Amino acid sequence: CLACQEVCASGIRLPLLIKEVQDRLSRTWLEKISSSAVGSIIASRKVFYATLMAARKLQGPLVSKGFIRHLPMILYKKHAYRTLPMLSPEPFYIRWKRICKLLEKPRLKVAIFAGCLNEFVYPDQLEMAVKFLTAHHIELVYPRQQNCCGLPLLMLGDKKNLRKLIQQNIRAFKGVSYDAILTLCASCASFIKDSYPEVESENMGTEEMCDFGGKVMDLRTLLDIYVEMKKQTPKNQSITYHAPCHLHR
Repeated sequence: CLACQEVCASGIRLPLLIKEVQDRLSRTWLEKISSSAVGSIIASRKVFYATLMAARKLQGPLVSKGFIRHLPMILYKKHAYRTLPMLSPEPFYIRWKRICKLLEKPRLKVAIFAGCLNEFVYPDQLEMAVKFLTAHHIELVYPRQQNCCGLPLLMLGDKKNLRKLIQQNIRAFKGVSYDAILTLCASCASFIKDSYPEVESENMGTEEMCDFGGKVMDLRTLLDIYVEMKKQTPKNQSITYHAPCHLHR
């Protein structure tokens, strides 16, 4: 949740330190091999996306009311995640072909960083954001070679594949003209902005990492800066707003 980092008077990146110590002290050789295998799958966009697309087709018998239930404990032994949201029938990168629009003289050009959840689990949210921003004359672009932000690889302790993935995402956005990078995932935004420069600055340069991360923003920030929101007529509806730790801090 980053609370320890927020209150640290010295500004030490305590979450990264805690994770590093944890990896060195508690991981067995079997866990290291397993983490490396999973990391290799995630670091390869082609393999990772193909794996999720296959899982999307095979998840049927395990799905109940929009959730995948009763997963084997061997898969999530440490965290006991027995229930996970189901994968969407149509991921965002397929929807993009249908919803993308080129605008004549847009007032802003925004690149989309989807992230795993909005790409494969909640693409409806990203699709609604695209339609909303397009209606406000903001053009969206979607770099097709982007991958997971890399946070899961940090949690797995797989720095080698994490560095490959970071380079892959930087290259994906290099050939695209944009004023900002939009992501609906607070964890993706936080990790790219704060951790990319620390993890991969040796090979790609701190300035390049900071320039890339400096353009990343969440939807609310984008709306605050670039979209003039008109006051709406109150409706008799209840709305729940969730402020994630990584967005709040």
